[in-house]
Amino acid sequence: MRWSELKKNRVAYVVFAALICLIAVALVRAVYIWSQPKADGDIRVQLKTDGVTSETIEFEGLQMLPGQSREYTLTVEASEAGLYELNFDFIGDGETVLVKYVSVALYCGEEKVKEFALQDALQGEPLTITKWIETSEPIDLTIRYTMKEDAKNDAQGTTADFEVKLTAQSV
Repeated sequence: MRWSELKKNRVAYVVFAALICLIAVALVRAVYIWSQPKADGDIRVQLKTDGVTSETIEFEGLQMLPGQSREYTLTVEASEAGLYELNFDFIGDGETVLVKYVSVALYCGEEKVKEFALQDALQGEPLTITKWIETSEPIDLTIRYTMKEDAKNDAQGTTADFEVKLTAQSV
């Protein structure tokens, strides 16, 4: 075998090995993103009439793609009909790159109650809404996270760790 043929084979092997490595990295990244909790998180909260009820939802390693949305629905049931104050406290690091590009919309049933930037929520006061809740008619509170379509490259592949604490108290 001549030197030129050996050199061509060696270059082909290197190119092939590099291509296999790139494909493996892409597959690992895709599996990681797809294994993240998608929309469809359902949580039931039973309100107590004799005190304060709280439920904490933890988001560890939340990763999103531009334009992607995730929803989490809290079904709130009251053991006694009445007016309830519901506080949503977003707790975590508001300085991570991802949170700058994620917006949050809070829905009560089909009605959008509020929309805000996740970064602002993590650095601000708890969001409070007051709702009348019947014992026979639980309400659905939906938190929808959406990453902006125009998110910059520095946000892609990053994660956010935070929690949302829902505190409910009869008024």
